[in-house]
Amino acid sequence: MRVPTDHFPRLLPLVLLGLALGGCTFSRIVANDHVRRLETSFIRIGETDRQTVIHRLGPPPALVGDRRRVNAYSPERLRYVCSETKRARLDLGGGYIGGIGFTLAWEDEQPICEWVIDFDRRGIVTRVAKTERGTLWKPFQSETSRSRLVYRERR
Repeated sequence: MRVPTDHFPRLLPLVLLGLALGGCTFSRIVANDHVRRLETSFIRIGETDRQTVIHRLGPPPALVGDRRRVNAYSPERLRYVCSETKRARLDLGGGYIGGIGFTLAWEDEQPICEWVIDFDRRGIVTRVAKTERGTLWKPFQSETSRSRLVYRERR
């Protein structure tokens, strides 16, 4: 049986185009999501001490990728942060044709929920504050041109 080959010249450009285009990916990662649901009602300002807070809530989670490099664990403050990272990536060429490829990548990280618990020199709670942030932005939009929605809850 003979395979017809007269369609190959028309399909070859489509196959090469498919190999050259590569692909794109989008992802959204929420780190330390449990921070949104921390139960802090047991904390009494002026009464509860640092060890009780750490025993009930655990130590603050690591601030992986936080560009501000704010210390989450210090003698004066505990900082519990939940952050959201959005990523977009576009691969052109994919390295299939002659090993040449081109990649465009965009990443943005924003804290979306933060608990801050302050202590005095004796280790007694002086303040508990929760801040939730929602940011409206489009991919590739600069940080200064974003609309920021901030909700603060203080005790």
